[in-house]
Amino acid sequence: MDGGLGYYALADAKGVLGALDSWLRHRLRACSFGLPEWRVHELAHARKGPGRMASGPLNSVLTNAYWRYQGLIGLVDRYL
Repeated sequence: MDGGLGYYALADAKGVLGALDSWLRHRLRACSFGLPEWRVHELAHARKGPGRMASGPLNSVLTNAYWRYQGLIGLVDRYL
């Protein structure tokens, strides 16, 4: 992967990877992995869909620090 990133270093790779990072975390939040049971029930009974809920209430539980703790390395971190 390092070779590919080196090739695209002249482009706006950091911006593109940042947007992709954000999208990936959003999708992971929508899957609701690792949430306490009470929180899952609260979100399940919301009238909004999982994608919309992932952009609001799930951000308070599944923060970027949570994903780092789980071992998720961001693409921008890997790039830098």
